[in-house]
Amino acid sequence: MVLNCLADYGTQVPYPLISLVQRQPQTLNGRSPLNFNTRTFEAFTLSFLKDTEATDVFESVKELTVTSTLI
Repeated sequence: MVLNCLADYGTQVPYPLISLVQRQPQTLNGRSPLNFNTRTFEAFTLSFLKDTEATDVFESVKELTVTSTLI
């Protein structure tokens, strides 16, 4: 599975490489940013016009990257 939200720039990030996702407060111009850090020490931010879209992406990434049990 790959996060492909940066298709305009040709960047794809496999979900296992995502180490941290942070929701940031809404900006003054009404955008809802999500900050991503990867296990390869890269960082990027996705900014959404609607808070509901940011919430949906955050929850989806969280479900796909966080393990619920240890084996």
